[in-house]
Amino acid sequence: MLLPILLLASAAAQAEKGLVEYLLSVFVSKMPWLPLHGSHQQPKFIYRSNTGLQIMNKQIFINLPVTDLPRSKAFYEAIGAVNNPAFTDETAACMVISETIYAMLLTHDKWRQFTGKRIVDAHAEAQVLLCLSAGGRVEVSDLVQKATDAGGKADPTPVQDFGFMYGRSFEDPDGHIWEVMWMDPEAVPPHG
Repeated sequence: MLLPILLLASAAAQAEKGLVEYLLSVFVSKMPWLPLHGSHQQPKFIYRSNTGLQIMNKQIFINLPVTDLPRSKAFYEAIGAVNNPAFTDETAACMVISETIYAMLLTHDKWRQFTGKRIVDAHAEAQVLLCLSAGGRVEVSDLVQKATDAGGKADPTPVQDFGFMYGRSFEDPDGHIWEVMWMDPEAVPPHG
């Protein structure tokens, strides 16, 4: 049964309004989302919203434990993230970084609802480095400056300047390291 649904979903992704969309909407009403896989495209998801069927690329939700939720929320707003109040309360805040990237700021109590693993002190230890792309060298430095102005720490990792690629980094108030990098698209070798 899943194969016909996927075939219908793929057809609906390419078709305009009509019978295929109607049939797909019947399936979507029973399932909040369906994975779509085309032979030469990134996996996509289809879901029903109040404006009809929507197709979206995969998204990433980065869960970060924080010690002071209001301070962390203010920090991420200062560097350009936008709070999504639908997924924010006194224990968590959803910060929209881009159309496909979200930082979920979780109090330590909230974090512990998801895992029994110990929360490390990100000021002293690192488990992950997060990296965002930027549109150019100036944008890299501007974001690091915004982070510094908002209470973050600039360049906890070495600045990388290879001419065609430039990167810097910042720590948020809880010590999570975010790298910001730009690469000249003309310098990227063709894939193949």
